Amino acid sequence: GAELVEFDECLSRADFLTVHTPLTPETEGLISTDELETMGSGYLINCARGGVVDEAALAEAVENGVLDGAAVDVFADEPVSPDNPLLSVENVVVTPHLGASTSAAQENVAVSTADQVVAALREEPVMNALNAPSVDESAFPRIQPYIEIAETAGKIAGQLLDGRLGEVEVSYQGDIAAEDVELVTASALKGVFTPLEWQVNAVNAPQIAKERGIEVTESKSRQSEDFQSLVTVTVRNGDEEMTISGTLFAGDDPRIVRINGYRLDAIPHGQMLVARNYDKPGVIGFIGTVLGENDVNIAGMFNARRAKAGGEALTVYNLDDEVTDDVREKLLADDRIIDVDAITL
Repeated sequence: GAELVEFDECLSRADFLTVHTPLTPETEGLISTDELETMGSGYLINCARGGVVDEAALAEAVENGVLDGAAVDVFADEPVSPDNPLLSVENVVVTPHLGASTSAAQENVAVSTADQVVAALREEPVMNALNAPSVDESAFPRIQPYIEIAETAGKIAGQLLDGRLGEVEVSYQGDIAAEDVELVTASALKGVFTPLEWQVNAVNAPQIAKERGIEVTESKSRQSEDFQSLVTVTVRNGDEEMTISGTLFAGDDPRIVRINGYRLDAIPHGQMLVARNYDKPGVIGFIGTVLGENDVNIAGMFNARRAKAGGEALTVYNLDDEVTDDVREKLLADDRIIDVDAITL
């Protein structure tokens, strides 16, 4: 049966006014001399946040009989200064910020803490974490599928880039750009750093980047030409860069759809081989023969080229077995092969 009214009407009609708002730039000093005079009488109770109520104005209003009294549990400055005007006014009850010390509050804190420990163990976002990226619980289902694709794109980019890592850029296009992607970006960093054998996770990845002088940038665009949502991880070492783009098919089916400008449709899984070669007849057959002769089974293959036949092409192989350095050297011995990289996911 609560009736919603405008703020000033609430003040004028209230016999007991209780404050239940966080302290923000908009709420700081929300209740001051004018608001207290609008109340005209009654009692004010503030167990929310200090600074929402002007303490000097409140003390004066009670002392002059504008209000009948007040109860205050929170203060703008804590611990409370001995010369705070509220301490010397009759009909003002003050308590030392005990709002969270009730049995019910302590139980709620314990349950909330246990819930967040469970969330961390399930690799879900931890609400209110001080040292970790977090996301609103209601938004998590929308970004959850992109956490994995961002980490995977980062792992591939990190393994394909030669030289010392100097910069990481994570960009978002399409629907995902409307979301809070702090956790997704942290997961992309984790993916980039994992091949370097650093002790990294989504919590410490941003801090590791800062400590090692790696520049991290994030960009968003609601426009996406070909995909509903696209996550792109670009890594740079100063002279060279490697760009990997990933998306989701059918809601939760991850795909790598671009590698340094090559458009393809690769399934990111397990052992992978990324081969760049001159687009000539027999190259794919040669690679398959070398892998077969070395007992490496091909589970899937995805190829692309940038221009017409005769230029450069790129092929991604899903493999059932690891590619050794010896096999890689055999492939590179052919003049048609430009580069070969083994990827482990």
